[in-house]
Amino acid sequence: MTNAFIKKHVDYIYHLALRTLGNAPEAEEVTNDVFMKAIAKIAQLETSSSIKSWLYAITYRMCIDRIRARKKTVQVEESHHEYFVEGQGADHDIVQSETVKTVDDLLSLLSYEDALLMRMYYLQENKIKDVAEATGLSEENIKSRLFRARKLLSGKISFVK
Repeated sequence: MTNAFIKKHVDYIYHLALRTLGNAPEAEEVTNDVFMKAIAKIAQLETSSSIKSWLYAITYRMCIDRIRARKKTVQVEESHHEYFVEGQGADHDIVQSETVKTVDDLLSLLSYEDALLMRMYYLQENKIKDVAEATGLSEENIKSRLFRARKLLSGKISFVK
């Protein structure tokens, strides 16, 4: 069961860690750590809980711990192609590159936790309920933090809503 469990979820966990940390070697380490912890604690998982949400929560918390340990700005993955429509031509590439940089610059103005909440909700398109389950925060707390983050960012750029 262990190998099947890992094979089923490894890509999901790795890509989540990579998007969060922006660093492939660190994402690999977190992926390994997540599975070691998950396998050790699988018996504690309630049957009504979603395994995917449970793994998401473990990954999220481990990534936050890594970011705090680094004590420097999160290095965002160079290519955010899954968040933007792929296009053709140099002009589109320039616009896309500038858009990614603008989003990254804006998110760097927020705390690590608020930036991750913004990524989880807006870029990864998770529902508030799923973000709450993954982070252990209440839905109201998440809504409040997203509102404050949007308000802070709206003062920095006019088209953020």
